[in-house]
This record gives sequence, C-alpha cells and structure tokens, in this order.
Amino acid sequence: MSTNSPKKKPIALIVGIVALVLLVCCGGVGTVAFFVVNGAVDEVKKAAPDAQDPGLPSTTKGKTVRYEIEGTGRLIHLIHSDAGGPKELDDVQLPWSAETPCCDEFDYTLTGTLRGDTKGPVTCRILVDGKKVVENTDPTSADCRWVP
Repeated sequence: MSTNSPKKKPIALIVGIVALVLLVCCGGVGTVAFFVVNGAVDEVKKAAPDAQDPGLPSTTKGKTVRYEIEGTGRLIHLIHSDAGGPKELDDVQLPWSAETPCCDEFDYTLTGTLRGDTKGPVTCRILVDGKKVVENTDPTSADCRWVP
C-alpha cells in the first residue's frame, strides 16, 4: 500500500517569513523614527524661548511689565491692556508710562494716538524688567504688542 500524502507547498511558509521580516523591519524603522522625531521636538522646545528673544527667561511670572509712550504734546487716546483687561485714557500728556505685574498667559498691548494739534512722531515701548521687548514709532499712532 502506498501512502501518497499530499506535499505541502512551501508558499505559505515563504509568505509567513516575508511578512515577519517586513513587520520587524517596518516596526524597527517606525521605532527609530519615533525616537528621532521625539528628540528633535524636545530640542525645539528647549530652544523656543531663546529663539524669540535670547535675553528673556522662558518664564516671565514675577516680572514687571513697563509701558512707555514718548513724544511731545498730548495723546487724544491711549489704550493699554494686561491681565486686568483694557484700560483707556483720554487727553494724556506725553511722555507717559505705567507698570503692571507680568504673567505668562496674557497679551500686553499699548496704543497711543496723537491729538490733531500735536506733531509726531510718537513712540510706544514695552519693557520686561527693564529689557525692551517691543518698540514702534509712527507719525500719528503707535501700536505695540507683546505676547510672553
């Protein structure tokens, strides 16, 4: 009696080996890519505060923001905003300045518009602990904005 058992084709074994190799290779490449990208993101996060302004610390909590407007004559309108919201003043003698505590999560803005009978230019400036972070000069209306 002859026992003719059907021969198993090696195709299933080859497909399985190829799938395993691809899985290992792709998984390895994916893992390496993850760590490379993650390391690059960490480096960017470390460099981000310095990229904006190398002279400022990465946090500004506990610092003082100083608003300044320079020129001659009077402003018809002045607006400055901070954590407490916008504050508006009319008919302001120049030069003008004010200080406020600083926090990380607010925009600090300053706008001054000269009266019609006042000759420009007008300059606005925002400083953090004495370091100028923004300055703008205009013939009639200067706007400054700083986001920590």
